[in-house]
Parts: sequence; structure tokens; C-alpha cells
Amino acid sequence: MSGLALIYRKHLSDPDVPNATKKAVTWIKDKILHGYYMSGMEDRLLVERLLNTCLVPYQLPAAERMKKLYHLLGTVDDHAIKAFMELQKNQLCVRKLVLEWLELHRRSYTVEVSKEIGLKLQALSRCLPEPVKLMNF
Repeated sequence: MSGLALIYRKHLSDPDVPNATKKAVTWIKDKILHGYYMSGMEDRLLVERLLNTCLVPYQLPAAERMKKLYHLLGTVDDHAIKAFMELQKNQLCVRKLVLEWLELHRRSYTVEVSKEIGLKLQALSRCLPEPVKLMNF
């Protein structure tokens, strides 16, 4: 999947690529986003990373990034759009969990706050590829 993403990024970022080549690599973005439906957490994280580095590179200026995102969403199939929406929902959920966890750390330390921090860590661990490592921390 990483190799396909690199091919996609190379051919769509170069303005000298012929239209026939651009059309030949358009299926790649669909396949990458379909990978979000795989059962492993590593696969989901890989799709998120590839979206941010190859499909819509974060290094680009904001206007260019929005053009790439608009082009991506306008040209993918329905299943890829659903995967993209699910990816965004999960990222929002993780961000909220991290925000709540940080707010708990700002409070004064009590037994109740400690229990809540443990519960937030358990919830956050489900969003990582190896939840056992976080729980051992």
C-alpha cells in the first residue's frame, strides 16, 4: 500500500505527467482508502498516515492541500468516501479522548482523578496498534 501511495504522489504532483498516466493511477487512491476497512489497527493507522503524507500531503500550503483534498473526495468511489468519513470520525474521537486526558492532568491529584485518568488511558489504548504497551506504561 505504501508503494502505491508513493506512485500516486509522484505522478500527481508532477505537472509534466501526461493525462493518460494520471488516469492510469487514479484507482490507487480508492484502494488505499479501502484499506481502512481491514481488521487490523496497524492497517488503519497506515491508511491515515498515507492519506496525510501521499494523498493529501501535509507539507503543502493550505490552499494547495484543500485543492488536493477536494480532488480526492470528488474522484473516489462511494466505499472510499465512507472509509474517509469513518477515518475522520475516529480521529475526532481520539482527539477528544486526548483532550479529556490532558484536562484530567491539569486538575489537582486525587484518587478519583487517578481512576479517571486510568479509564481514559484504557480508552486511548484501544486506538493504538499495541494497547498492552500503553497499559504497561
